[in-house]
Amino acid sequence: MSLVGDPGCQPFLHSGLRGVGFGMVTDGGASPQQVRVVVTFEALAGAGHVNIIRFPAALACFESLRSRVEAAASTKFDRIGPRVQAFEGLPTILLMTGDPM
Repeated sequence: MSLVGDPGCQPFLHSGLRGVGFGMVTDGGASPQQVRVVVTFEALAGAGHVNIIRFPAALACFESLRSRVEAAASTKFDRIGPRVQAFEGLPTILLMTGDPM
């Protein structure tokens, strides 16, 4: 089971994790499950080869890399499967600098 983008979910600032959060849903199961994804500013900066200090720059970088970020989140979800931990009430995938994008 993999993840697909949730078109109804807008990206948001996750200040606690210094990242951009967004929603995805499981694909291939009986009923789709919402999964939150947070990609850190540092991971975005590395993938986009840019300097990111504040949310507007992170959001712009996220938008330009969205398909790569979503693919990385889906791959990580496939790899860890049922071990996805809940964070703030939702199953959450955290993409950091060590995750390929």
